[in-house]
Amino acid sequence: MGLINRLLTGKKSTAQDEIRNEIIENISHLINAKAPIWSEKNLSPILSRSIVNYGINNPARSQGKYNGGVIIKEIEQLLEYFEPRFSWVQVALAEDAYKEKLLRFIIKAGLKGHNNRHFITLDSQLDFSASQMEVIDYYEE
Repeated sequence: MGLINRLLTGKKSTAQDEIRNEIIENISHLINAKAPIWSEKNLSPILSRSIVNYGINNPARSQGKYNGGVIIKEIEQLLEYFEPRFSWVQVALAEDAYKEKLLRFIIKAGLKGHNNRHFITLDSQLDFSASQMEVIDYYEE
């Protein structure tokens, strides 16, 4: 997608910018995708890590302060399974996590191939009214 964006916009970007944009795009697609209705408990271990389980379960069903932890755990598991550039990942609720129809969270991850010394942090939010995830800010360490 980086080449197409470059051709369409005429902007040149560094490899690091492209990696960042591709990671954000992949995470957004992953979390904005809706998982099938069946329960993960019924899936074999092989299927639970396959594309059959791609996407988040209905987040509106888990909306609310008491279920925020459930959504965060599911997002962390999805990123472990489906973001191959992460060597590790942690997802936590932000300090001001609960706003009206929004759940704010922070994704911290180590990138593979950087001797686990390169970390990224994504300040993100999930909008329950639109069932869409958005990255608000991006930090690199």
